Amino acid sequence: MRGIVRLLGVAAMGFLLSTCGVAEQGEPAAWALPFIPDPGNGCSVISTPFSVANPWDHAHEALDFACKPGTAVLAAADGEVIGIQQVEVRGQARFRVQVAVDGEGLRLEYANLSRVSASPGDRLNQGETIGVSALGLHLAVWSESEGKYLDPADYLPLEALEAAP
Repeated sequence: MRGIVRLLGVAAMGFLLSTCGVAEQGEPAAWALPFIPDPGNGCSVISTPFSVANPWDHAHEALDFACKPGTAVLAAADGEVIGIQQVEVRGQARFRVQVAVDGEGLRLEYANLSRVSASPGDRLNQGETIGVSALGLHLAVWSESEGKYLDPADYLPLEALEAAP
């Protein structure tokens, strides 16, 4: 039974990666993952993919990763912190950090952080720590020119999730 469950999980991840718009083979991904992929911290699993119906809304315009609390959240691309908002989620304070990506007309939003180590106006280099995950990581990409959310999988090297130890 356990083998069947594992096989279904592998098949589901393969389907997810094949339908998420990952860069073509040989084409480098423009950004890095916003965490170190590791089954120990839960970050090697996409818990909710982009534009999939869920109980909360009609479309999910982000990728959610199953990161455990306390996981370092890293800048996926170079940019400038343009906003930090504190929100309440189930009675707990959480933070959203918005970053304008250098030269791309895109904005990244990192949500569900318990702590933030960046401030508005800070310049971030890819891989720098932005904050710490509260429970999971919600990553959204907004296109200023198109006025809509884009699939983060088109920018992230999701194949690194398969290679996680």
